[in-house]
Amino acid sequence: MSANPLAGLPPLGTERLADLEALLAGLDPASLTWVSGFAAGLAAERARAPGARSLPFEAPLPAAAPSAKATVLYASQTGNGRRVAERLGRSLEAAGLAASVTSTADYPAKSLPQERLVFIVASTHGDGDPPDDARAFVDFLAARRAPRLEALAYAVLALGDSS
Repeated sequence: MSANPLAGLPPLGTERLADLEALLAGLDPASLTWVSGFAAGLAAERARAPGARSLPFEAPLPAAAPSAKATVLYASQTGNGRRVAERLGRSLEAAGLAASVTSTADYPAKSLPQERLVFIVASTHGDGDPPDDARAFVDFLAARRAPRLEALAYAVLALGDSS
């Protein structure tokens, strides 16, 4: 492996970073994935503790141009993805962006080429399957005749199945 995957992480201190690298050194991809999920669960639990820092998307965002617009699309089986998308939309508006929050089921996918900034929050289930309300949207994006989205800046937040 040519690059250190931990190089871009927030500083842990050299001793902690060395301990973490030693712990992870012999793990196979499946074990690393499990450790990743375990760490994410710990982070979520600690974020709920009194006095905990907020989630990254709640951090102050840089001021945006007055005409900047963002679209937040969500796909959710149980409503968790919708709640996260709504919080993200409020954070974007607080940063000066005009944000619209819409379910992928209600969003006209043919409008995607006109978008410039899109955030997608998808709450997967099972083995990473999209929620039922996102099937048509996913099929549209995967189709042979899907539009080219060269001018689109986007981010995807995939929320895994908590079970």
